[in-house]
Amino acid sequence: MEGLPRDALVHTLHYLDATDMRAVALVSRRLHDLQQTHPVLWEALFRLHWNVCNFFMDPSRRIELSPAVGAAYSNPSDAFRFLTHCLQRVPSFADIYLTNAHATSSLLQHRIEPVAYDNGQVVTLALAKGTDVGGNRCVRANMPFDVSPRVSVMCTSRNTWLVDVLYDGYFEISISDACTTTPDAWDHQADKCIAIGVATAAFEVVDQQPGWDDHSYGYHSDDGQFFTDGQPRPFAATFGVHDTIGCGVERNMVTHGSTLYFTKNGVRLDGTFPCNHEALYPVVGLDADYTVRLNCGQMPFECPPPPSAASVEALEELQAQPWAPCHQRKSTCLITQLWRRVQVWLSGGAV
Repeated sequence: MEGLPRDALVHTLHYLDATDMRAVALVSRRLHDLQQTHPVLWEALFRLHWNVCNFFMDPSRRIELSPAVGAAYSNPSDAFRFLTHCLQRVPSFADIYLTNAHATSSLLQHRIEPVAYDNGQVVTLALAKGTDVGGNRCVRANMPFDVSPRVSVMCTSRNTWLVDVLYDGYFEISISDACTTTPDAWDHQADKCIAIGVATAAFEVVDQQPGWDDHSYGYHSDDGQFFTDGQPRPFAATFGVHDTIGCGVERNMVTHGSTLYFTKNGVRLDGTFPCNHEALYPVVGLDADYTVRLNCGQMPFECPPPPSAASVEALEELQAQPWAPCHQRKSTCLITQLWRRVQVWLSGGAV
């Protein structure tokens, strides 16, 4: 293969998975050098793995590495190789199926209806089924914000994907009217409630709101209060339809403490609240027939989280961890596949 045209080899490398890409770089100096001079190879694998594990990255938006990641890797190819092998599942979509699985036939008002999907696959817009007040239920994200460092992808207002390694977490919800409204729905506007917060894995998603137990924390729309352990605390103004509310988790790995903060329509609200220093799921409480869109970074945030002060520490901790195995290997011999694709490419056929 050493004598093959450079373009033929680069074209063929685009068809390898992450495991095989690493393997060919180990056995061939030329293939290693091609990966170094063509960072798009590992960038494409990073995008592919992220799309499989999390939300869809629009290919029309370029990737922007954070200052910490960019400083650690002078060659973008090395950065994307590291990120590809270290990324894991993170909060990406609303897990309405968990809520509906806990709703019984006698509690149909607890069910959640999907309204819109991200890339046709996962729910980003959800509607509380029914209009009866008292149907307290919650929608949890598919994954928690873990305490350990993780690869983060966030869409920016610059039309780019910002890739970083973080301990912290942030998400937003946007509230809009129900798709259909019954004539008497407006009679209960004052009784309707949306709550946003985080919860541990022990939190029950049916028959309660975030903050009603000691496993969760929530900012409630109807009275503007912050709840935890069932206790209300005066916090901020009420919110409702046409508002965008955010919730952030900030980790202090020195003191092993975590705090929550909230945002409203692009402005960070005064006040922070201590919370459990453990894995925390984004959670939204619904006692209203509003539609709620969950944004975990797929779209630009109204109030982007500030740069993390511990981004370098998070990156160094993740670098010290062993790389997890990548996706399944191909059943046929790598060299055989590689040679077949080169032969087809050289003959002018479609690969």
